[in-house]
Amino acid sequence: LYNFYRDREEVEQNLTSLSVSYRRELSSALRMQLRAGFDLDDYALFSHHGVTMGGTREVRENLKALFNFEMGAHQLAAGFETRFFQYGRENRAHSNFIINEERLATDDVNADHTWVYRDQLAILSIFAEDYLRLGDRTDLFGAFRLDYHPGWGGRVTPRLGVIHRAGKEWTLRATWQTGFRGA
Repeated sequence: LYNFYRDREEVEQNLTSLSVSYRRELSSALRMQLRAGFDLDDYALFSHHGVTMGGTREVRENLKALFNFEMGAHQLAAGFETRFFQYGRENRAHSNFIINEERLATDDVNADHTWVYRDQLAILSIFAEDYLRLGDRTDLFGAFRLDYHPGWGGRVTPRLGVIHRAGKEWTLRATWQTGFRGA
């Protein structure tokens, strides 16, 4: 946030977050976990003189469901996650702008000096994973995740690996994976 002509010397962030989760054992082999969350993220910039030099707000909501079940030597997991973002909102001080000079603070700064453009997006993900027990010390695993981002489209990210417990203090893990997680 440093600017050659103007340093916004004081930064304030207020994060209000609420999340709830629910776990239930549906049978001896099937468990379910649900989680929902809400974040209200206010960000503000000030000069040392107390003049507001900027600010913005982002609202984030999420919902996730995860199911774990066992089938023979397989430990399986599957679920989905959705995240909803609203950004470019005015923070609690009604700011969604960024300026470099205190004299500009009297203008219609939200219209003339918008910091984050107002928009929203929703991201949907589904995932599945399988751990296969090969013996007392070794597990093989494979997984995939499909993320759909409205700006970048769909991406599948696979993962394969092996875990070997060589002793009480040593665990060896080898993994190959690709990654994509839209902002």
